[in-house]
Amino acid sequence: MSNEFEDPSLLLGLILPSLRKPEQSPFWFVGTGDKSPAHYKLLRRPVNLQEFNPYGRLVIWRENGTLTYVVPAGDTFVPDPIDDTDGLIIEFGDNNPSLHIIGKTEDAIVETALFELAHASRVSLKDLSLRAEQSTILASKPYPIDLTVTHCFFGDDGTAFVDALEKRKSSFGSLTIENNVPISHVNFERLLQVEALDHLGLPILDDAKLDLTVFSAKMKSLACSFYVPDLDATSLTCDLQSCNIVAENLALYFEHDWMTSFPTDILLVFFRHLETLGHFKELGFSFNSGGYPEGVVQQLIRMALANRDLEVLDLSGGFANWDPHLETLLKGLKDHASLRTFKVSVSKDSVGPFYLYLRKLLSHNRFIAVMDGDGRVHTDKGVINEIYALNRCYRGSKALVLESPNERISLVTTALVESGHLSLQRSALLLADHTDVLLELIKTARLDEIGES
Repeated sequence: MSNEFEDPSLLLGLILPSLRKPEQSPFWFVGTGDKSPAHYKLLRRPVNLQEFNPYGRLVIWRENGTLTYVVPAGDTFVPDPIDDTDGLIIEFGDNNPSLHIIGKTEDAIVETALFELAHASRVSLKDLSLRAEQSTILASKPYPIDLTVTHCFFGDDGTAFVDALEKRKSSFGSLTIENNVPISHVNFERLLQVEALDHLGLPILDDAKLDLTVFSAKMKSLACSFYVPDLDATSLTCDLQSCNIVAENLALYFEHDWMTSFPTDILLVFFRHLETLGHFKELGFSFNSGGYPEGVVQQLIRMALANRDLEVLDLSGGFANWDPHLETLLKGLKDHASLRTFKVSVSKDSVGPFYLYLRKLLSHNRFIAVMDGDGRVHTDKGVINEIYALNRCYRGSKALVLESPNERISLVTTALVESGHLSLQRSALLLADHTDVLLELIKTARLDEIGES
């Protein structure tokens, strides 16, 4: 008697709980009131991963001993392994599910992952060892992916992986390394020169000198971490002067011993150097603690203003307390012409009475949004929302100037009818930016009157 009942779609064969073998049993905790997900065997390769979505949460067992927990699109559930089982996570974005693969052997996990990687957009590897041929396949995918590697090792010290990256003609995408660098010193220096990487994220490195060499990386986006006690302000000044930072998007994490004095000198050196360079479009800074001297905050503002093309300033990471400095920051950044997003994690009390500091900024600079680390705007859900709505109208009105005359007449008229009539302020704004359109509408109206007479 078969222990599987084939689904009409012939995609999955159900494995009944009473007939599961020990190796087919779930490895995940099940929350109170939750049911253990149904277990299946894959009967054919899916045409696309969206075929899994109607099933809800499910587990797929493979002959190599791996279990794949499939979480449907839109479900934020994250499976929690019962023990410290090796595994990896693959996310596909859009309307596709995420896959959480675990197993008893690393080779089996990687084999299953490579089978599933056809359309992956995000891949997370944890506690795995990759053979040369496996890392070559991973680095040779024909489309960009977002790869995170945590506590992993390359059997050949990463030579095959970097070789494959160097040969790529198209973008690999993003590579983030957490906890330990799984490749040799030589291969790491080669990795920094790989042009196929759009983004490289790195942990704190063991060698302070090696920490600074990451600034020579050729990626457009770079995230790196520093253990402040390893750095000396005097030598750091000299070392940074010899660094040619190519990245346009830079995120720095500073970790220091919170029992020691705040590393003011170190931060001032970094901020002054970034002020001198002045070519950044996105900057992010995070700290494992913070009670910042006013001088550091002022230098941060000068640095941001000196980077005239800066679009994003992110101070939301880490455990910093920016509350005492929020008014200073909002005043200091109010005239930045390019800044579009300012991320900072603060309490409601820090934005002033009735959100005064935020209201002043948003009324002065119509192009900026102030958000928390999750991308949610700071708002009182009342007046601030109204200012943001007016600012969107302002930006839209300015953008219409670039349209062709005939197209602009139609768009401005539509904007006046659909939204401008709800607000005298919005109507005045539209007409002030498009006086020529107003004159054209008046001429048309007069012609209609003449024709009727």
